[in-house]
Amino acid sequence: MDEELRMGSVGLVLRRARAGAALLLTIVALATVATGIIAGTLGYSQAAATTAAREALTGSDPTESAVRARTRLAAEEQARPVQDATARRVITETFAPAAVTVQRTVVSEPRPVAGQERDVVAWAGDWLRPDGEDPAVEVVAGSWPDTAAGAGQDAAGAAVPGALHAGAAELWELAVGDELEVDGSTVTVAALWRPVDPTEPRWFGEALVDTGVVEGEAGPLVMGEAAVAALGPAPFVHWTVRPDPDRLEPAHMAGLAGAAEALQDALKVPEVDHRGVLVEGDLAPTTATAARNLATAQALGAIPVALLLLVSVIAVVQIARLQAAARTSDVEVLVARGASRRQLLVWSLLESVVVAVVATLLGLAVAFAVVAAVPAGDQQGPTLVRAAVGTGTVRIMAANRRYIGTEP
Repeated sequence: MDEELRMGSVGLVLRRARAGAALLLTIVALATVATGIIAGTLGYSQAAATTAAREALTGSDPTESAVRARTRLAAEEQARPVQDATARRVITETFAPAAVTVQRTVVSEPRPVAGQERDVVAWAGDWLRPDGEDPAVEVVAGSWPDTAAGAGQDAAGAAVPGALHAGAAELWELAVGDELEVDGSTVTVAALWRPVDPTEPRWFGEALVDTGVVEGEAGPLVMGEAAVAALGPAPFVHWTVRPDPDRLEPAHMAGLAGAAEALQDALKVPEVDHRGVLVEGDLAPTTATAARNLATAQALGAIPVALLLLVSVIAVVQIARLQAAARTSDVEVLVARGASRRQLLVWSLLESVVVAVVATLLGLAVAFAVVAAVPAGDQQGPTLVRAAVGTGTVRIMAANRRYIGTEP
């Protein structure tokens, strides 16, 4: 008897699905539109907030979109890798979960140059190169020297190769192959260079980088780290910290402000701190202001978005009611044949799930196509998926509310 009921009921379910194909297609179309509106609205709102957060940094001055921590370079050469690794770890942990780029530069104090009124400032850093995916400098003349640590230091008294800023070379009337006497050390000018873009945050607004000459100073003179460390007193080591705009999210802004303020104290550990740590830059006020502006904009935009979402959710519920109402007569026939509430729920769920899955996938595709056309829209996949799945779940529950929570 149960088997006959099951087989007869399954046949009835299939027949009613075929007979109501037009209605099902209409329900799928309406559910697709509702899903696309809800997922697209939430995705667009998140994309707009993400774009605003990133523009808050990319549109700011270099000193407002980054921070720079500095201390003295560790006196012992073997302690320098530990100093750098510890500083990077502390910086990464302090700014987490926001992704940041950490750039290390060794900078000498201004050192006297024989026969010149201005002192020269020497720099060393792995990022100071004219090659690679993102070159920082361009060579104006000559060939970029080997600036690896210790380069040119093998022979006592041997000249050290260096790359001099073209502005400083012009002031001092120097050319490739000329030599400088810097604080008792001989430096051969192997190349002349200029920055690719002196306004980039990695230069941290250094006026010397732009022109090569400021009051009392010239340079930078790029050399190997060992050569810079050999010039006079212990040089400074800088870590320039820049949030990665391409991976920045609105939720990171408040955390960036707090991290920038806390960084100086966080770096005061023995492995890093040599004669004091100083953190410069206005990243904290920039991100704090951006966080407040984003919160205000999201609060003001929440009302129209909420109304749109409310209308869309109501539409989803009404679609589910339409689907349930259309099956009332079929349900009565199944009950007359002895179908239990559990069986009715299973059959109704199967139909609702099929409709919901099809509508969710179609609506999600529409939302992806729309949101992908706006900046940062291609990164809103998780938001769109959550919204679409949530909409489909609400529709399934609404369509089967008469059976959910009832006894079998």
